[in-house]
Amino acid sequence: MRRLRPPGRALPALGAAAAGLALLATCAREEERPSEPPYADVLDLAGSPDSARDASAFAFSDLGAWHMFGLPDPGDAAGAGFTGPLLLVGGGMWVGRALVGFRAWTDTADAPVAWTPSTGSGRSYLPGRLHRALRADGMELTLDLVFVSERSALVRATLANTDSEPVTFTPGWGGDASLTPARIVPTPTGVRVVPDGSGWVAEVRVDADSATEVDVDDGPTYRIRAAAVTLAPRERATRFALVSAYESAAALEADRGRREALLAEAPALMDEQVRRWNGYLASILSRLAPDATEAHRRVAVKALETLMSNWRSPLGDLRHAGLFPSYAYPGFHGVWSWDSWKHARALALFAPDLAEDQVRVMLDWQDEAGMVPDVIYADSGENNWRDTKPPLSAWAVAGIVDATGDTAFAREVYPALRAYHAWWYAHRDHDGDGLCEYGSTDGTRIAAAWESGMDNAVRFDSATMVANGPGAWSLDQESVDLNAYLYAEKGYLAALARAVGRPDEAEAYVREAEDLGRRIRDVMWDEEDGFFHDVRMESGAPIRVPGPEGWIPLWAGVATPEQARRVAAVMMDPERFLSRVPLPTLAMDRPEFDPTDGYWRGPVWLDQAYFGVRGLERYGLTAEASELCTRLLDGPEGLTGRAPIFENYDPRTGRGLNAPHFSWSAAHLLMLLDAGDGARP
Repeated sequence: MRRLRPPGRALPALGAAAAGLALLATCAREEERPSEPPYADVLDLAGSPDSARDASAFAFSDLGAWHMFGLPDPGDAAGAGFTGPLLLVGGGMWVGRALVGFRAWTDTADAPVAWTPSTGSGRSYLPGRLHRALRADGMELTLDLVFVSERSALVRATLANTDSEPVTFTPGWGGDASLTPARIVPTPTGVRVVPDGSGWVAEVRVDADSATEVDVDDGPTYRIRAAAVTLAPRERATRFALVSAYESAAALEADRGRREALLAEAPALMDEQVRRWNGYLASILSRLAPDATEAHRRVAVKALETLMSNWRSPLGDLRHAGLFPSYAYPGFHGVWSWDSWKHARALALFAPDLAEDQVRVMLDWQDEAGMVPDVIYADSGENNWRDTKPPLSAWAVAGIVDATGDTAFAREVYPALRAYHAWWYAHRDHDGDGLCEYGSTDGTRIAAAWESGMDNAVRFDSATMVANGPGAWSLDQESVDLNAYLYAEKGYLAALARAVGRPDEAEAYVREAEDLGRRIRDVMWDEEDGFFHDVRMESGAPIRVPGPEGWIPLWAGVATPEQARRVAAVMMDPERFLSRVPLPTLAMDRPEFDPTDGYWRGPVWLDQAYFGVRGLERYGLTAEASELCTRLLDGPEGLTGRAPIFENYDPRTGRGLNAPHFSWSAAHLLMLLDAGDGARP
C-alpha cells in the first residue's frame, strides 16, 4: 500500500521498513518466548476504594463505557464480585465496593456461601476481561466480566459441583451502593441504583433463571434469590447479570429493549468480546520485531489496555468517540486536541474506526476561522477556546489512511485539516515572515504556553505577548517545534491532497514546505550550540534553553545531515540528555532542571522521546536511536512489570510521575514498538 509520506530527507539505502526492523531488533534482547504468552495482570487492577472519590483504586472499561470495574483486595467485603462501578462523572465516583456479585445459599444455611480464592489471589485482569476463581466446600465458582456495549457490562457466573454427591443451593446476586449516597430500587428483573446528585442511573438486570425474589436493605444493599438448583457431581450451572450505567433515567428507559437483547444473547456476546480482543492482540503483536522480548510484548499489551480503558463513547456534546488522557486523574476527563492526534495515530494500528472517530470528535468543534479548541467536554460549556495545541492532525490522518487505505475518510476531513493549517498563518504569524508563534485568544501568556503543550517550559519564562488582531495574540518568540510541525504537516497535507485528487494543492504544499524548511535551517539553527532553538521575534536571537523542541526538526526531516549529527551529539551527552530514561524535557545541566515538580522542566515525556528516536533513525543514526530506544523501554520503573503507564518519568530514577494510565504515553510506546513505524516518522 502506498504510504502517505511528507517531503524531507529520505532514510538511508537500507530502506524504510528494514530500518524500522533494525531499530526494534537492536532494542530487543533475545529470549525464548512461550508459544501462548500469558497476558494476565499486565496491569495491576487490584484495590478496593475506601470512599466514593478514592483515586488510588484502578479499574477497567471497554467499548467507550462511562463506568468501570476493578478487582477487590484479598478478603475484601466485595466477596464474589468486582469492585465498582466507578462512574466517570464529576471527576469520578465509586458507587459501591461491589454493586454486583454472585451469591449462593445452601439448603442447610441462611447465610450465603463464603468463598475463598481457588489458587493464589483468585483474581486476574486479562485483555478485555476481569476474572475471578473461587471455591467453597464441594463447589468452584468462576466469574468473568466483559463490556458488551458502551453502557453495559456483562458478568458471567459459572458454578461447578466438585463433590462426589449432588449439591442443592439457591443461586442469586447481591451487592452494595455504600460508597456514595444512593437509592436502590427493586425492579422485576433486578435493581436500579440512583446516586444522589449525579443525574446518572445504574441498573443490575439478571437473567430469567436468577430473579424470583428481590430484597433491598438499608446500607444500601440488595439481595436477589432464585429457585433452588441441584447439581449432580461435576455438573455446572451458569448465570448472567448485566450492569448498566446511563446519564439519565430517560436514557436508561429508552434503551431498555437493547439491554433485554444483550442479556438474551449473553453466551454469544461473551465469546464475541474474546474474539475482538484476540484481534486487537494479533494486530499489535504482529507488528513487533520477531525477536522482541516477552517483556516488551507485555509493554505493548499494557499500552493497548491503557488506551482501551480511556475510550469514551459519545455523550452530551461529544458527538464522536474519543479517549481521555487518563481516567485515573479527575482533571483529565475531557478530550484534548494534541492528545487526540497522537491517540489516533496509534489506534490506527489495531482499531482504525476508533482512530477515525478520535479525529472527528475534535474536528466537530472546529470554528469558522479554522481553529480547533484545546479541549472539549461532554458539557461544551467547559470547552477551552483560549488556545489550541500543536498541529499534528494531518500526521494523524495520514497514519490512519496508511493503515486502512480509506481515502473516503481522507476526503471527509481534508478540508478541515486545510483550514486548520491556514489558521496558524492567519492568527499566529505576528510579523508575516512565515514563521509562526504560539499564542492565545485572550492575550494571556499562560494560555499561550498551554498552546505549545509544554505548559511551564523554561524557554517561555521571559516571553511577552504581542497583539495580532481581534482574539489573536502571539508570544514574542518564534518556536522551532511549532514550525517543524507545520513543515511536516505541509508534507502530509500534500500526500493527502494527492490521495483525494487535488494535485495542484499538493504541489503548493510541497513548495511551501521547501520555503519553510530553508527558513527553519537559516533562522533557528544555532551554529555555536549545535542545536535548534526558538528565536526572539524582533532580534532573531536564539533562546538557548535546550529541550525537545531542538530535535523536532530531525523528526520532521528539515535538518541537514550535518545539523542532525550535531543535534544527536547533544542528545547523547550524559550531562544533558542521556539519562537512565533519556531525553528529558530540559537539559540536565540547566539550573531550572527539576524532574520531581517540574512537569515540563525535567521529566521525560514519551511523546517527545519518541520524536527524538524517530528523528535520529530518519538520518541513519541507528546506533544512537537504538540505545535511546532500549533505555526508554527498560528504564522506567514498572513499565515491564505491572505498574501503570505514567504521564511522564523521572529521567534519573525512572520513577513514574503525575497521572497514571496515561493515553499518549501508551500511544507512543505502541508506535515505538511497531517495527514498521520507522518508515513513517
